[in-house]
Amino acid sequence: MEDIDQKRCPECSSLINFGAQKCPFCLSLQTKHAKQKVWVTIGVPMLMALVFFTFMLKIPNRHHNRFTDYTQKVQISSSEFHIEKKEEGRVATVTGTIRNDTDLSWTHPNIEVQYFNRAGKLIDTVTEADYQLRLSPHTEQAFKVHSTPSRPDSEYASRKIFIRYAEDANRFNLW
Repeated sequence: MEDIDQKRCPECSSLINFGAQKCPFCLSLQTKHAKQKVWVTIGVPMLMALVFFTFMLKIPNRHHNRFTDYTQKVQISSSEFHIEKKEEGRVATVTGTIRNDTDLSWTHPNIEVQYFNRAGKLIDTVTEADYQLRLSPHTEQAFKVHSTPSRPDSEYASRKIFIRYAEDANRFNLW
C-alpha cells in the first residue's frame, strides 16, 4: 500500500516522494514542475518581448519624418527603358538613378512607372517597392524596375517615374 507522502512517477511508475521535482530513478521532471520549467524558459522571455514592443510603440519617435514632406527633394534624376525578349517572355525594364537632396536616409522606396503611348495616353502602370535600396543623404542611387508589358512594344512611347513613398531610415532610433 502506498504511503500518503508518496506517488508514482508517470514515466517509470516508481514510488517517489510526493513533492519530488525529479524522479530519482528515471530523472524525469514531474508534471507540476515540468509545466513550471516550460513557463520559465518560454513564457517569461515572451512576456518580456511583449512588454518591450508595447513600450516601443507608445514612445513617440521625435526623429520620424514623413516622406510626403520631402517628395520634392527625392527625385528621379535619370532613367532608361527597354523591352527584352527572354525565355519566360517579354520583360520591360526601367533603370536609372534617384537623387536624394535631403539630410535624411530613406529606405524601401516605392517606385511607380507610368507608360504612355504616342498620343500621351496612359497605357500601363507598374509600382514596385525596393526593399534592398537605401537612399543616403545627398547622394544618387541606382534603381531598377522590372515588369511584364501588357501591350505591344511599339505602343510604349514615353514614361514618367515617381517615388510615391519611402520610409525614414531612422524611424526606430530613440535618440
